[in-house]
Amino acid sequence: MGNKTGVSIVEYKLQFDDERIYNPYLLDVMRIVERLQAENHEDVSHRLLEHRTALVSKYSFSIPTCESLRCIAAHSPLVEIGAGTGYWAMCLASI
Repeated sequence: MGNKTGVSIVEYKLQFDDERIYNPYLLDVMRIVERLQAENHEDVSHRLLEHRTALVSKYSFSIPTCESLRCIAAHSPLVEIGAGTGYWAMCLASI
């Protein structure tokens, strides 16, 4: 996950705003990361990749955070082309 702080999703800490919007993708990934860390896996990032295909099929390729959504919303109005599942649009509507 790219963000301005450069933190990977494995190291990402939920922000207050992240919990205010409907974003089950971020919450699912955070639960998987927590479980893998609790199981003391050495390379959590690598183990997280085992879930990637299922998560991408269900949600989207990248994981939205409030920070990334606010950045995109600042450039409104937006036109979506090839929006896939529409997951990001749904999250943007929550901002």
